[in-house]
Amino acid sequence: MYRARLAAIAVGLVVLLAGCGGGAPSVDLPAVKEQARQAYNAGDYARAASLLGTAVAVAPDDAEAHLQRGRAFAALADWGNAAAEFREAVRLQPDNADAHSNLGGVYYQQGRFAEAEQEFRKALTLEPTDAVFHYNLGAAYAQQNLLNEALAEFLSARQFDPNLAEAYLGMGSVYALQGRAQEAREAFQKVLELSQDPAVRAEAERQLQLLR
Repeated sequence: MYRARLAAIAVGLVVLLAGCGGGAPSVDLPAVKEQARQAYNAGDYARAASLLGTAVAVAPDDAEAHLQRGRAFAALADWGNAAAEFREAVRLQPDNADAHSNLGGVYYQQGRFAEAEQEFRKALTLEPTDAVFHYNLGAAYAQQNLLNEALAEFLSARQFDPNLAEAYLGMGSVYALQGRAQEAREAFQKVLELSQDPAVRAEAERQLQLLR
């Protein structure tokens, strides 16, 4: 299970201002981004994507606007448009770790695990102590049945954030596949101690049932 990195969303809103003397209307980009941020936070992802479409049309070199539009498309499960926006963000800002991670997340959702791995690796090159990036790389490895590599990344995720429940979920899943039942149980129990996410807890409980 890929986890989207939590990050502040600086997106936007469009305000058309009547030009003086009959000139063409202008776009207040900061206002556009603020309204899109509000729309995203309210769960209106389609409106956020539309507003950010105006933003990138006016400022096509705004990597952050492309990144946030990609997030809005991803929230709509529109993976094709999300990937296009994330790729543009990466092109404009190759050292943006979040852009690489989000692009990797789209590839993961599309079942393109080797490509997801590449993007997660690039994100970690830029931010090597980010626990979520390590978890995401581990998930990509696990989907390719590279269990030792996956476990190493889940352990790194735990090292950098001992309270990241998904790290223990990944560890437990690998331990279970390796026949290390007691270690798997301990990892899944830790998930239940740490997480209030219903989906994460349900998976840990399901795995514990299988180990009984």
